[in-house]
Amino acid sequence: SYLRGKRYLNLKGDRNHNLKQNSPNGNNFLSVDVAQSLAQQYKVTGRTIRNDAQFTNALDTLAQSLGEELKHSILARNSGLTKKDILSLAKVVEEEGKESAQKLLRSKQNKSDIVQQIKDKQRVPNPHHVGEVCRIMPKYEPDLRQFSGCWCIVCQINPHSCSIKTWKVDLETVKPEHLERAYAACENAASQNCLRLRHIASRVESDYEPTHAAVLEVLGKVHDPSSLTPKQERILAFLEAEYSIS
Repeated sequence: SYLRGKRYLNLKGDRNHNLKQNSPNGNNFLSVDVAQSLAQQYKVTGRTIRNDAQFTNALDTLAQSLGEELKHSILARNSGLTKKDILSLAKVVEEEGKESAQKLLRSKQNKSDIVQQIKDKQRVPNPHHVGEVCRIMPKYEPDLRQFSGCWCIVCQINPHSCSIKTWKVDLETVKPEHLERAYAACENAASQNCLRLRHIASRVESDYEPTHAAVLEVLGKVHDPSSLTPKQERILAFLEAEYSIS
């Protein structure tokens, strides 16, 4: 945003200067929409370019009045300030002066620190572990509804999410609250059965057979994925033989 705004201001200044130089009595009789030209290059709207220019002006004003370090902090997204904060700070600098802007800046940064402390306090440690067998509980997460009730294997623990492996796909970021520990007599056996289903699923996908796909859906929701019933084991073995999977 900053660089787009800087480019807009430079181009607009150059073109206005050229128009004044080449027009009778210094009047601008030719209008060039610099914002629209840049908008087409960056695949955004002309309004976005003009908003970028406001942001650029505001940030340069803050840098001149409150120091370059603040500007670098904002561009690195370490300041905790929003674009709205930056515009309001720049307005205070211009209308009320440097001291008033510094007071407002300290107030906003303290507020940001307090909000971050509250967020940190609310964070609950990830209760799951690698290799754990869980069941997917979508709750209010629409992207998980198709996996409702499926068992899965936790393959990576992230600070606030888990990466999991289901019988047909990997899901990189699933929140802990959408995973419920499932019963599994043996986590290693469940992992092996997940691998067996994955091999079959990849073959079924390329040579689609609705009946086989339906069977995999059912096996992907069994009570204990580590210990299949004799009938479930025979069905799985049949599918492996059907697709020549050893």
